[in-house]
Amino acid sequence: MRSEYLRVVAAAFGLAVATPVSGQRVLEMPARTGAGADALARGPIAVFWNPGAARAPSARGEVLIMDVRGPSSTGLDGTVLAGSVRLDERTSLMLGYQNLRIDDIERTTTSPLPEDGATPLDLGENLFAVAAVRTLGPRLTIGASVQYVRGADAIGGEDDVEIGAGVSGEAEHSLRPRVGASVRTSEDGAFWSAGVEVMPDALRRGDWSLAANYGAAGSPQFHGLSHRIAAGAVWRDLVDLSIGIAGEPGLGGHTWDPVAGVSVRFGRFTVGVLRENLPNNVGAVHAFRLGTAF
Repeated sequence: MRSEYLRVVAAAFGLAVATPVSGQRVLEMPARTGAGADALARGPIAVFWNPGAARAPSARGEVLIMDVRGPSSTGLDGTVLAGSVRLDERTSLMLGYQNLRIDDIERTTTSPLPEDGATPLDLGENLFAVAAVRTLGPRLTIGASVQYVRGADAIGGEDDVEIGAGVSGEAEHSLRPRVGASVRTSEDGAFWSAGVEVMPDALRRGDWSLAANYGAAGSPQFHGLSHRIAAGAVWRDLVDLSIGIAGEPGLGGHTWDPVAGVSVRFGRFTVGVLRENLPNNVGAVHAFRLGTAF
């Protein structure tokens, strides 16, 4: 077998185990802005996870740019663009694009020696997403999305269309609970996620607010659930910290790996970084982002 296929298969297998999604996705890498539940992801990044978790932006719109760097052992990197625009006080439109790629893969006929003069193989996969979000009341939001996955042609990846819907809500209580759930279907089955967060009044200390978060997700392609458990802290709505662990079903049972992120707001701009260890010793993903409101 050619070494480029060995490399692609190893990267795809390790990352697929890390994130349960439709089997059509040959390349997969988490694109997140926080350590907590995917179903509660806020802002434009919610277009990929749960559109019902993103309320209409307070400003006219928001834009997010991310540079996602995969483990060095895989050579997998990605670019993420996402944005939302407010159509009225209760309705917004969201757009998203992901490109995941492995560049300069050496071609060989007698592995592991490279072919002399052979053109390196570049492997890439694209995802396009659009979502509509509607706020039904002061504490309830729903959303619907369509995602189109352009398969990795270099190794015969197939195209796929996924339809999704989600909801999130809050309750008036001293724990300040927030819940969210989403489902996304394709020809390979359904992927679902759910999450709950509490930010108790009792844990507010001056300018700091503390929160606890739990999320779960599942898919027919994986035996078992993935879990995310995280704690967070917000200072004056300017600094947002999150740290937790992610549990993923693997060959030897669940593996638990650390996740940590931080973001800082400067006026209309927000910068942040997230580091997430992937299971099965694949390595760590680093996601660097820049966001702005307009």
